Amino acid sequence: MKKTEKSIFSPLKLSHMELKNRLIRSATWEGIASIDGSIDDRIYEIYTELSKGGIGGIITGFTSVSSSDVYFDGMMRLSDDKLIPQYKKLTDIVHEEKIPILSQIALGAYYKNSFEVEIDDMNEIDVKNVINLFINAAERAKKANFDGVQIYCAHFIFLSRFISPLVNHRNDIYGGSLDNRIRILIELIKGIKEKNLNLHISIKINS
Repeated sequence: MKKTEKSIFSPLKLSHMELKNRLIRSATWEGIASIDGSIDDRIYEIYTELSKGGIGGIITGFTSVSSSDVYFDGMMRLSDDKLIPQYKKLTDIVHEEKIPILSQIALGAYYKNSFEVEIDDMNEIDVKNVINLFINAAERAKKANFDGVQIYCAHFIFLSRFISPLVNHRNDIYGGSLDNRIRILIELIKGIKEKNLNLHISIKINS
């Protein structure tokens, strides 16, 4: 049987996503969303140009799961149901070119009462709150017709710091061993899967 040759321009099926080629636009930082995560014509124009440029798939820029996250300025957000129609318009633009799009769901830092809480100082309820923030954001991503989510666990933002022994010195079930430190990541992925959202799930990690 003759082996089929593949190139970066060959089509690819991942989970339930079909890509017309293997070129993926990775997440970049636009930094132009409103304080509440609302998006405007500038972002629609960026993604219109991307989707018409022959790319196989798109991952959005940093999209915070929390309304209180002020780690960066200009963050897109999937932290409130009222934002869903704006992001549905974004996915419609990309899907018009038959391109799948993933939302990069992320958390810059965990804030409580407007103050950043260090990872070692979070109680277990705080950790569960973070897990639920990601699960709820994934549900909004599905309602906005994203094809999947990319969980941002890189570049020393919250999840990357949480699993790092340089930052995480906890002595509970979320600290100490590697298995314990990555428990937050495993639980939020399981939580998303348990919702049966039919979303492709990827993770951005440091290596």
